Amino acid sequence: CAENEYLDAGECVSCPSHSTSAEGSTEMSACSCDAGYSDAAGGVVECTADVVTCAENEYLVAGACESCPANSVSSEGSSAIEDCSCDTGFSGDPAQSEACVCLANTYLEGGTCASCPADSSASEGSTAIEDCTCDDGYTGTPGTSSCIQACAAGTYQVGETCLACGAGSYSPSV
Repeated sequence: CAENEYLDAGECVSCPSHSTSAEGSTEMSACSCDAGYSDAAGGVVECTADVVTCAENEYLVAGACESCPANSVSSEGSSAIEDCSCDTGFSGDPAQSEACVCLANTYLEGGTCASCPADSSASEGSTAIEDCTCDDGYTGTPGTSSCIQACAAGTYQVGETCLACGAGSYSPSV
């Protein structure tokens, strides 16, 4: 008999669906189920698709499990990318090919979103503390120093304290 056939009562018969055999097979037991299929009865009477259950943070694509995109999660047994959603602190829509990015006023640090320092803010999708900038009315550089309230005209700054300019001197701003 040809490949994918076996001899039965003197005739060559095709192996059951989703199974194959070597050329010259003489009995049905020579047929074996294709990858991704199995025979529950053990005698290759019918090969049925194996049930694939994806782990947490994976989803099913063409019979195989793939990881959810970066910074997104899914529950065990997810069957489509639509089951992936952005992790806590991230926004986006993995099903629409939108990356999961940090929310506004946070930045990416070590795989999680960290809050910008006090009196500073950042736009959605920020990836470093340097993306945080001091809010209006504050001065400094988040990451290297804290944001402190800016001194008004006619004053100067010493540390975090604003002092009045001396007689005969003036400071328009710091």
